[in-house]
Amino acid sequence: MRFSILTPDLTLHWDRHGERFTPGLRRQDAPSEDAIEAWWRDYYAAIFNPARVNPRLMHSHMPKQFWRDLPETRSIPDLIKTARARTERMIR
Repeated sequence: MRFSILTPDLTLHWDRHGERFTPGLRRQDAPSEDAIEAWWRDYYAAIFNPARVNPRLMHSHMPKQFWRDLPETRSIPDLIKTARARTERMIR
């Protein structure tokens, strides 16, 4: 898989053969979404275990200040909201 890691100071590009560095980017100059974010959010929702929802534990593993940079965090409020119903459906 080809990928890039964008930071304000430096950007790393991997093309499956080697890495290449380019100057960093400002947030507003970076792409707003990448090609696999939707796939990643679907995958995260599929492996999310509604029977083990623990928001405090989630925040201890990844403090909320960093959530804005993670694509899956957009799905978490809905996953938490529907967790009880999903768990009951699994039990039935």
